[in-house]
Amino acid sequence: MKKMTPLIVLAFLLGCFACSAAALGESGTSLQSGESGTSGEPLAVTDLYRTFKEDPQAVDAYGRSRIAVTGIVLRTGPDRHGTPSVELSAVPGGKAYALCVVNSYEQLDAIGIGETVTMSGVFHIFGSDDWVVLKQCEQL
Repeated sequence: MKKMTPLIVLAFLLGCFACSAAALGESGTSLQSGESGTSGEPLAVTDLYRTFKEDPQAVDAYGRSRIAVTGIVLRTGPDRHGTPSVELSAVPGGKAYALCVVNSYEQLDAIGIGETVTMSGVFHIFGSDDWVVLKQCEQL
């Protein structure tokens, strides 16, 4: 019986993982194949982040796709490359999960720190700064 216990535990854990993965896919909180993010509901910034953090193949599957994301504005202004950007989090003052690069500084005038906004942009990279980078962003 002692030799069977690890196998039973392993089977139980695999079953739990399969159920969790299926529930996540059905809940609509992660990117689905072919989803652009702008025709359906916007993704929460944490769901967008988790999709690319947990599945490295998502970068290839959704590269250059337009994605809509909703989050709380942490910061607006130039990013480290000097381009006008918006950092999005799930909570005020929290971790930034997405960097949305906009086309001009004038676009930033309509976006306030602490506001909940929905941005639409083209997926660029899951950056080494541990966030999703969207380019050509606009506020919806």
